[in-house]
Amino acid sequence: MWQDLKILDLEVTLVAEDELRLPFFRENALRVGLGTSFRQTVCINKKQEACQGCALEGLCAYSKIFAVPSYPYISFFNPDTLAILSPGTPFKLNLRLFGPAVACFPYFYFSLENLAGRGIGLRNSAGKRGRFILQEINAIAPDGRKTPIFTREKETRLKEPRAFTLADYLDSPPVQFLQIKTLSPLRLKYQNHFATSLEFHILLRAALRRISSLYLLATGKKLQLDYNRLVEMAMAVEQVENNLRWFDYQRYSTTQHQEMKLGGLIGEVAYRGEMTGLYPFIRAAEILAIGKSTAFGFGRFKVGIKEGKDVEAGSSCSGEPAP
Repeated sequence: MWQDLKILDLEVTLVAEDELRLPFFRENALRVGLGTSFRQTVCINKKQEACQGCALEGLCAYSKIFAVPSYPYISFFNPDTLAILSPGTPFKLNLRLFGPAVACFPYFYFSLENLAGRGIGLRNSAGKRGRFILQEINAIAPDGRKTPIFTREKETRLKEPRAFTLADYLDSPPVQFLQIKTLSPLRLKYQNHFATSLEFHILLRAALRRISSLYLLATGKKLQLDYNRLVEMAMAVEQVENNLRWFDYQRYSTTQHQEMKLGGLIGEVAYRGEMTGLYPFIRAAEILAIGKSTAFGFGRFKVGIKEGKDVEAGSSCSGEPAP
């Protein structure tokens, strides 16, 4: 099962060419800019506004990535990225591709090159967005080692990166105490409502949905799991620490032409119980991101395995800070 889902984790280094101003919800600007650039890069039927009804619907790279229920990629800026970048300032983003998106990596590269010339972020007084230069791309292995596959100074030819599988990221340690620290809002639904608390079974259900959706995209087959048994196991896990709160971003929807709120849970939560058999699913969700709006950078978190008989109140996992 885990071997069937390919993963290509990329670190992209960019250099601001103009003054570049990022909005507070910067992953929204990244999603809109990347999606627009991707479509303009690969679409051969640009007069048609929507993919629906196109002769190549379901076949072209754009429809496989951006016109599916569960987006097979996530992208996000390094948490240290400044809101205002002066010309010559380097900054980084991560681009993580799953399943069918891995084979489309060259299109992502050209989309970033095209986006660099058009700019990203807020418009300046002249109505233009800040341009940047695509400086370097590194492929990141599961152990954190980085392999350069593109460096502008040395050569412009793109090297073929090595993709791993989800199995390469997973292990099965004994787990009785687990802590989750959000890296971006978790926008999870349970019983048709957005979850305002995060019991362990809600987290697991979201993980199973994401894994199953990507598995279907990658293989064309439904994932065969005993979902009921897994949820029953999760229901027995106790929440022993809850420092979560709801956080809303404000974004402008170009589709609906209005300001919209987009929010989710941020903070930390800890669990106690037998989770050894469930841990691989939570670890997979850490890699893949879960819930609604993953394309906007939502759904990312850091997992920490606690040791000892009790979870210390106020303790935290290492990782990026929540918003």
